[in-house]
Amino acid sequence: MNTYDILLYSTFYVGIVCVFIAEFYIPQLLKYGKTWKASNNYWFNLTCSKSTFTHFYLIAIVLSTYNLFEKRNLLTLCVFIHSIRRLYECFFITKWGHSKIHLSHYLVGIWFYTTLNIGIAFKNGETENRLVSVVIFIAASLDQAVNHQHLSKLKKYSQPSYGLFRYICCAHYFDEFLIYLSFLLMNVGTRALLAHCVVWILVNLGTSSHETGNWYLQKFGYRPRWYMLPYVF
Repeated sequence: MNTYDILLYSTFYVGIVCVFIAEFYIPQLLKYGKTWKASNNYWFNLTCSKSTFTHFYLIAIVLSTYNLFEKRNLLTLCVFIHSIRRLYECFFITKWGHSKIHLSHYLVGIWFYTTLNIGIAFKNGETENRLVSVVIFIAASLDQAVNHQHLSKLKKYSQPSYGLFRYICCAHYFDEFLIYLSFLLMNVGTRALLAHCVVWILVNLGTSSHETGNWYLQKFGYRPRWYMLPYVF
């Protein structure tokens, strides 16, 4: 492992440690959207609109477009497609309302999509598991698109009940996990990088799904059986 890899992967370890510290000692930092509450603490109130998620995908599109033209492989194509779809949903599907995220969430999002694409730019390798990875990517992407449509049509802060939402609190997060799992399978050269991305998604979105599930339980007295991963969590 060279110095570049050590620096790149260490950012994931720092991020994961920060999530666990926040979960046990500063839970207010992990709340956003429907779970966010105003605080008397100045630092907790450093927020921005949740619609700034669009910035993540704008960055991802710029960087993934460069990777697509430079690498021209299955992974760079799928990352580009995923980024385009998510930006489209941000503009035309998602209803942001007045939802807020903490400034730390915003900075983490910028870090993740920048690190993902820059990491891919510096990695080379043969495409593997083409059929399996493409099937997983397409199925998860379609399901996530449908789930985002469903969420956009719900009355504000109501509980989703379509499809996998009957069993998983955050079915769209489960889709995200599958999408990045498909990326992991696609290219041998980026396997270590994408493994770190998958672990990050499990920790970060797993924590968010836990917050969401507990909020459902408090507000509605019920939550689906699993938070994010069927039969696991």
